[in-house]
Amino acid sequence: MNDVPEAPGWTCRYSETFNYDWHDDVVCSNGMESHRPYLLEGYDFVTYDDIMAAAADYELYLNSQ
Repeated sequence: MNDVPEAPGWTCRYSETFNYDWHDDVVCSNGMESHRPYLLEGYDFVTYDDIMAAAADYELYLNSQ
């Protein structure tokens, strides 16, 4: 039996910055590190649904590394 806990994967969640730049309203963490990616850079306006879809894609990317 393996007693070593599995390392947690990356999770990205909504975290509004209130800086009127919707591209950075997500924070991603793996329990030890965290960062705020700049998502959907080419969009002039980003909705909550847009940013969360991009965050889910980015989370998959981080966990595939």
